[in-house]
Amino acid sequence: MKELFKKRQEKALQDFLHYSRYIFNDHFVIALMFLVGALSLNYSTWVHQLQGRDLVADGILVLAFTLLTWAGGVRTYLKEADIQFLLPLETEWRSYFKEAFKSSLLKQALLAPLLCLVAWPYLKWGQQWTGWEVLALGASFVLLKAASLMRAIRGFQDQGKQANGLGLVFPLLTYLLAFTFHPVWALGLATLFCLWQGGHLTWGDRWDWQNLLVSEGQSKQAMTAFLSLFVDLKAGKKQTKRRAYLDGLNLSLAKAPSAHAYLYSRSFWRSTDLFPIWRRLTLLSLLLAFTLPKHPLSLLVFLLLNYASHFQLLPLASLKQGQTMLKIYPEAEEAGHQAFQSLLWQVYTFQVIALNLALFLAAFGLLAAFYLVAGLLLEFLFIRFYLPARLQKKKTGRRRGRKSQKIQRND
Repeated sequence: MKELFKKRQEKALQDFLHYSRYIFNDHFVIALMFLVGALSLNYSTWVHQLQGRDLVADGILVLAFTLLTWAGGVRTYLKEADIQFLLPLETEWRSYFKEAFKSSLLKQALLAPLLCLVAWPYLKWGQQWTGWEVLALGASFVLLKAASLMRAIRGFQDQGKQANGLGLVFPLLTYLLAFTFHPVWALGLATLFCLWQGGHLTWGDRWDWQNLLVSEGQSKQAMTAFLSLFVDLKAGKKQTKRRAYLDGLNLSLAKAPSAHAYLYSRSFWRSTDLFPIWRRLTLLSLLLAFTLPKHPLSLLVFLLLNYASHFQLLPLASLKQGQTMLKIYPEAEEAGHQAFQSLLWQVYTFQVIALNLALFLAAFGLLAAFYLVAGLLLEFLFIRFYLPARLQKKKTGRRRGRKSQKIQRND
């Protein structure tokens, strides 16, 4: 059973690594580096201006640690066929679930040093914590995470449903104690809670298979939904979603200048993958407008987010291929390029104007005017020069691919 779990875990890791190279492409990594750098600069400036502890910062840390303790579960990598083909081996599944528990705890415990590293500047200069106290906070997180996973294992055996309320409230109380009084007290409380959960944990021979499959299905669906935001996953595709508040932006057949324009408009404003990416990056830009320092380098972050959000929309250009409407209403390929450019003009201009208003409200002053000019200039260069060159490159690649296929068939 241990070998079976390791094989399935390795297969899931290989799949994630395969898609991660498309997620962390050059453009996304560059934008991420500038974003992290700008946030770090703003964080450093805020920390040096502190005169003591900040109640808002304490509340954010308590909420962040609590939510990350609740988040996640035991990944079992079970399949629906297991309930038919491997159920006779139910008494031997104990070692399988023990491996699943250890693996999940190890992966999720890696959040502890990351959280402590982010919180360290504030805890050191704002609350005057020592390194040992930060270490106690990280250890408390690991213990509470272990207790949460133990509770999940008990739930898979239909044993831990009565302790759900306590399991949710106890991490919140522990972190409140850590940031209000002393982290060592919280460490002692977390240790007692973890020992209590471990004392009630039994690795029995009877498992709630329906609960197990539902939990694994939800975890797999969440991962697929995340990956489908960046790459084309058939398993992650969903139906289009009507957004009534955006109906005014959708072109009807009567108003659309071409069939391409109609398809592109509906494909973007009602999509469940491309539009959410653009919306999140736009909201992130608006949020950063009120948090980043009023410095010219901040404008580079906004321009990079503009570029990244519209670079993610380029796959939309190829979605029209094979559409039935284009067979009924055949149009020249140039009309498709013009329709796609018009959509990008509409989307990009809206984003630039919205962010420019946010910069004025955030008192960026003259820098907001500079951003408006730079943003519109970047929009012009992106749509007028970069987009046609990229589409032509894709077209040339498809022609070469068809030629090579013909040569192979003739051989």
